[in-house]
Amino acid sequence: MNSNVLNTIEKIRPLILLHAKESLWGDVEKANRSYQAYTLEICKAFSDGYGIGLSEALAADYEPALQAIGAFYLLPYKTKYATSILKRISKSGSIEVSINSSAILKEWHKKALCFPTLIRGQVAYIAMNEL
Repeated sequence: MNSNVLNTIEKIRPLILLHAKESLWGDVEKANRSYQAYTLEICKAFSDGYGIGLSEALAADYEPALQAIGAFYLLPYKTKYATSILKRISKSGSIEVSINSSAILKEWHKKALCFPTLIRGQVAYIAMNEL
């Protein structure tokens, strides 16, 4: 695993876990700030050319919250692998993570899922066909 991936995981791991913890029954503002921070870092990784490697590392993590985020970002690139992770988590993860994984799969199957990307240094959400 390259140092960019390791450094980014070290930076975003606590943010992803905090987002999962706070998003359902906790502090929604704290959850949103965490989401925005880790999303920006993942988008930067894609812009810098190591986003897929980062997503694969997240998907392989032992924490279901990190697995779900990694799988989300892998959907356009490694669909079968990503959907299998999301299906497994939706059935066996913590309620916060399983609800999120189920929602991701539902939107993916409806072809309504949008993905974050950087546009002029800001996170914007685009349809898959625009990636």
